[in-house]
Amino acid sequence: MTSNLYSVDPYTLSRDAAASARLNAQHYIWKDQFGYLLHPSIPQRSGALAIADVGTGTGIWILDLARDLPTSTTLDGFDISLTQCPPKGWVPSNVRFRELNIFQDIPMDLLETYDIINVRYMVLVVKSNDPVPILKNLLKLLKPGGYLQWSELNLHSRKLVKSDPQNSTESLIQLQREIGKLSAQTQPSSWPAHLDIYFRAEGMLKVLNNGEWTPNTHLTVAQANTLAVQQDMIGQVKGEKAEFLGDLFMKAVAEYRAGVAWNIERYVAREKAWQIRPYPCVGSFSFLDFTLREFPIYASLIHRLKTENATFVDLGCCFGQNLRWLASDGIPTESMTAVDLLADFWELSFDLFNDKESMNANFIICDILEEQPTNAAKELERSVDVLFAGHFFHLFDWHDQVKAVTRVIRWSKGVGSIVCGEMIGMVEAMAKVSGWGKSGTNHFWQDEHSWRRLWKEAGESTRTNWVLWVEVVKTSDLGECFQWMGDSTTQIRFVCTRIM
Repeated sequence: MTSNLYSVDPYTLSRDAAASARLNAQHYIWKDQFGYLLHPSIPQRSGALAIADVGTGTGIWILDLARDLPTSTTLDGFDISLTQCPPKGWVPSNVRFRELNIFQDIPMDLLETYDIINVRYMVLVVKSNDPVPILKNLLKLLKPGGYLQWSELNLHSRKLVKSDPQNSTESLIQLQREIGKLSAQTQPSSWPAHLDIYFRAEGMLKVLNNGEWTPNTHLTVAQANTLAVQQDMIGQVKGEKAEFLGDLFMKAVAEYRAGVAWNIERYVAREKAWQIRPYPCVGSFSFLDFTLREFPIYASLIHRLKTENATFVDLGCCFGQNLRWLASDGIPTESMTAVDLLADFWELSFDLFNDKESMNANFIICDILEEQPTNAAKELERSVDVLFAGHFFHLFDWHDQVKAVTRVIRWSKGVGSIVCGEMIGMVEAMAKVSGWGKSGTNHFWQDEHSWRRLWKEAGESTRTNWVLWVEVVKTSDLGECFQWMGDSTTQIRFVCTRIM
């Protein structure tokens, strides 16, 4: 694997026969310690699965996995160099190896291709203690809803273990310092223990981060593997330094044989991709903001929902966080309806809030712009007392916003019905193009004047009349989460009450 910052392969170890044997031994050490190739929570029995192994090395992981999966499974191994991979004639027909530079742009034919991606041993490849460039490209390879498994050595947490308290450790410690100088790492990489944090920062869900120390029964073979890596690096040094390191290495081997070993914590991070829809609110975790409670009508809304048997609809519900807040304030979830274009976020919300048994809101899949709505969506017509649309209308252009508001008006039960929500706007209304949802999507970002004009237009076409409360706040005043949007963008909150 190489970076645009490096004109040569930054992999610091050899790719000869001894190196291949070491990688294969390391694979079986890892497999024996954890007891699996793919974490048991990752579905892997579908015949249509496509699985990738990035940084495949000798291909041992994917070849081992191929023995347990149907031949209909697509298995692709990627690396910047395939010199350690077996020849085509010696691998199953459903296994392929392909060169890939994980630091460079992902080829178009590989985008969103894989259900499962495995990656291991990037600790000597990651630069500047930052795995994010690799992680971003791994996510580009992954299908929406796919799984990423990253297994890594946490060198930052290494510790020496002695079979006898009297054993000397001086040479092993000194050798480790010298090896650190050779690899240009003055400090051990700390990122492997925090892979779950990096994953969440990229908007992934269903986190599992498992770290285990090597058991004493495996220390001898694990330390032999560590020494093999160090010997490989020493072999690339010339002159007097090579002689000094060679002598030091032999002393370290003597300490190892007497019963001293580095115990290195091994991490497996497994997560499910968030890429159902690449909305900024998902990547920034703002879907955890219970914004409805900040509206001036919230107290009266709660009273109405409790005493009048009123119906509540969350349009573009995403994870349904505001429904959970209403439930915590005593509103029966049976009176709630969640509406979204896809069910994926809604299904994931039960894992997020751990309330599969208690959240009984009706969920409806609905395209608000569909000319012929589904039967479930038709049942909403003239039935809704309160509708909340959080970060929804700004996803459309002017024409489609008029259509969406008109549809919402037709859902309203009558006089006293409320439509409230929030959206991204501009200091001065204008059309925008962004990659939200789909690349190149057209949006119209409102200001207060244009939003009132739209509701007047939609009201006239539906022969209804609405009174609006509108609050406009610059996004630059809303905290760091919105800083990237610039000073010209705003957040618009609104409450529209039907009076005719």
